[in-house]
Amino acid sequence: MFQFFARLKHHAKVLVGTQIGRLLEKRYFAGRGPAGRVISGFSEQAKRIGVRQKLLIEPSPLNRPVLNYFLNGKTEDEYRHKLLSGEDATIKAGIFSTQNAEITFPTGMHKIDGYILSEAILAPYLLTNPKYYLGYQSLRFRKKRKIDEGVLLSMPFYHNYYHWLIEILPRLLLYDRCSALQDVPIIVPKSAPNFVTESLRLSGYHAKSLYLDNGAYNFKKLHMLSRLGTMLEVSPDAINWLNNKFEHTAPTLVTPKRVYVSRGDANIRFVSNEYQLVDVLSKFGFESLAMSGYSLPEQIKIFRDADFIIGPHGAALSNLAFSKPGASVIEFFARGHFAPCFNRISTIRGLKYGFLVGEPTRFGGFAIDPADLRAILAQAL
Repeated sequence: MFQFFARLKHHAKVLVGTQIGRLLEKRYFAGRGPAGRVISGFSEQAKRIGVRQKLLIEPSPLNRPVLNYFLNGKTEDEYRHKLLSGEDATIKAGIFSTQNAEITFPTGMHKIDGYILSEAILAPYLLTNPKYYLGYQSLRFRKKRKIDEGVLLSMPFYHNYYHWLIEILPRLLLYDRCSALQDVPIIVPKSAPNFVTESLRLSGYHAKSLYLDNGAYNFKKLHMLSRLGTMLEVSPDAINWLNNKFEHTAPTLVTPKRVYVSRGDANIRFVSNEYQLVDVLSKFGFESLAMSGYSLPEQIKIFRDADFIIGPHGAALSNLAFSKPGASVIEFFARGHFAPCFNRISTIRGLKYGFLVGEPTRFGGFAIDPADLRAILAQAL
């Protein structure tokens, strides 16, 4: 019952945010407001406002996506086409250093002479999100605490496990390659989720991190780490860095070889007929686990040890970054929702990847046909 009301509350919040977001979208696509202040950190305009650039990674080719398990149908053909298309290469990445930069937490929005560096956020269109739009706009009115120098790591969406683990935390690869920054504190908000602190401790950066209270700050000197790839198109450098940093994470936990990753405790993208699927999966030797009940080291071990992973699209599948080559994964999508990121991670890690598409249900859920699940498991097993 508690989960029902949580989903109802979340649904109402999304509806209100969507209405405001539509108004912000009009301003964004018209280039008005903060949207007109987004520039590339590698641009001449960035140089004119005092941003110094240090290029550390050149673009590199990406391996083409691989699909191993899928059913035949019009919707499946559409998703196959989307999964097999995408970027051909990563993007160049580096460090941007500037003076007199402003930051606000908990949103992680920044301002440099009124501008936003596109490489220092996940994607410019996040400015259609009321939270980040207001975070940027509020900087002009807020009293700011002074800090001498820092390396900004907690950028917008750092509160999301996927975006933090796959797209933000691995930017420390750039920090590692810059000897001049090794004594400069890494800036993280105190309000960040536990997995942020846990990941920094496990990867060896906790002692170098400065945890700040929510509020506005003015940095005499700020260094910003650019993204390693476009949003949801995963960088192999990021996945390799994660495996190197978490190589020796080995808690004492007995884990199943076949895992169904449940989102039964989530407010969106949950499988509404999961009780039907669990019955099918148990006959194939799968054990149902909700990752919210496990620490970061335990989640890593679960995915490292598993031979086969099945689950709906969601942040927990970020742990595929640690899966062993040759393991199998089947991802569930709700019809009308698509993201290629877990296919990309599977390709990088050498996993056998498949997908199923289900029908949307109430409050952000969706249903998977048990017959479809049996059919795709017959292919894979």
